[in-house]
Amino acid sequence: MEKDVQSLFDGWLDGTLAEDEVIRLIDLLGQKEDPWPAQIDAWLQDAALTGLGNAEQKERLFKAITEKCRAQEAPVRRLFLPRVRWAAAVLLLALASAWVYYTLTRPEKPGVPAQAHVQQDIAPGGNKAVLTLGNGAQITLDSVSNGTLAQQGGTRVVKTTNGKLAYQNDRAAHEKIVYNTLTTPRSGQYQLTLADGTRVWLNAESSITYPTTFTGGDRLVWITGEVYMEVAPHAAQTFHVGVGDMQVAVLGTHFNINAYSNEPSIKTTLLEGRVKVSRGGQQQLLDPGQQARLDKNNALTVVSDIDMEEVMAWKNGYFSFRHADVPTVMHQLQRWYDVTIEYKGSIPDIRFAGDIPRNLNASQVLKILEKANVHFTIDGNKIIVTP
Repeated sequence: MEKDVQSLFDGWLDGTLAEDEVIRLIDLLGQKEDPWPAQIDAWLQDAALTGLGNAEQKERLFKAITEKCRAQEAPVRRLFLPRVRWAAAVLLLALASAWVYYTLTRPEKPGVPAQAHVQQDIAPGGNKAVLTLGNGAQITLDSVSNGTLAQQGGTRVVKTTNGKLAYQNDRAAHEKIVYNTLTTPRSGQYQLTLADGTRVWLNAESSITYPTTFTGGDRLVWITGEVYMEVAPHAAQTFHVGVGDMQVAVLGTHFNINAYSNEPSIKTTLLEGRVKVSRGGQQQLLDPGQQARLDKNNALTVVSDIDMEEVMAWKNGYFSFRHADVPTVMHQLQRWYDVTIEYKGSIPDIRFAGDIPRNLNASQVLKILEKANVHFTIDGNKIIVTP
């Protein structure tokens, strides 16, 4: 059987496997009693990686596989298939993702008919946002031309040539502070550079409210949803982020805040520098690699050894699942594809592990997820989940 598995694995790496052969490879890995991680790792190290069409995508998929192969030997229950180990489960989603990506990007061979037309589908999200100015006027950024959009006090609001929003101080203005709000809808994301040089990335269904110029000793902004920031260091001005009644004091740093209302907790994850998270009388100081969690009962805790690739996946253009249950996965799809989710019957008790590009249509992502023996139907703007 090992020879058969290696032959199929080699076929996957060079992009020649048909869908039924991908499923056959997954089944064989699930049937194997001895651990596969070392063998899979050896194949990945020695293989000539061709045929997937995107070097960054290949590197990310293979890194996910090899890391889990090295780190996880023990069986994990209810993970895709009854007897599939964690490493094989990661491989399952990565194989399915790579197969869909490859079939979408490879040139069509002469004499091979095109794939059947998908009757219902939903396009992925993109750069969409609405800017609300200090006087209440709104600008839809995805439809407006590049260039100067407005003058806010002594600051020009500019849509740059690469489609981002930036604030440029024309003069030192000592006048009334003007606040703007940038809001992304479902299926939207956007990038922003504040007047102090701080760079901001907004995920879908998120917002940030901020002054068009920073004066005094503090820089204060407010966010909802999910936002990643690279704060420009200014020793004379502390940077603060308000999230409801929680506050994050920033000491020149890179961090991500996930504050969606339908998630179990508000998560502040530190990548670089230091932050202090406060709520009421509770305070936690974070080091890089740590995450502060404020749960629904307002208990503030710190978790170490966070998977940064999972946290930052949305900003880097993919979904990353690490032992994620069905509702967790569907929350992400709901925001990115602007859909409603309906469950028929019981919610399937399975877990997902692996990475999927966010630039795929909804039907393509669901086709990957269905390898886990859960079923999806697209009905207009609704995704129906069945066991």
